[in-house]
Amino acid sequence: MTSQYTKPSLSCIEQLALLKQRGLIIDDDKKALHLLEHIGYYCLCGYWYTLLATPKTDHRFKPSSTLSAAFRMYCFDRELRQIVLGEIEKIEVAVKSQIDHFFSAEFGDQWYANPALFNNKILFLRINETWACFFDEQLTACSLLDPVPNRLIVKTHFLTHLGNAFIIRG
Repeated sequence: MTSQYTKPSLSCIEQLALLKQRGLIIDDDKKALHLLEHIGYYCLCGYWYTLLATPKTDHRFKPSSTLSAAFRMYCFDRELRQIVLGEIEKIEVAVKSQIDHFFSAEFGDQWYANPALFNNKILFLRINETWACFFDEQLTACSLLDPVPNRLIVKTHFLTHLGNAFIIRG
């Protein structure tokens, strides 16, 4: 059984008024509205949670609590996330490269097209469907380009045997 959600939906202007009523100091209403519209109340509330007085269930802010302080925490979190995800991406690329090197050496350069190498047939189909969609998009994008003098057509090893090419404008 699902329970009824009883809180009314509030516009960003009403959310701003509610925050002020609860004691959050807002230095710039225009900027605050922009944050509520583009980041969202419930995304930001995790950052102003530490600014709430005890008991937190009263939803009252500690004296001197500002939206600017909550936004600074949000920005720090965003920058930290970008750094961490950047490093995770490097690890992902390195692992995929090692997987490709191993399987190419053992089973040839088209190992990914061999369903016998996959225990999970659904995963095999998803991988190959993703590749097919990717190449279809590349061909469509390439065919829509106007002829450009000195454009560079790049065929990479994994595309050459598929008969496709990336076109890079020069």
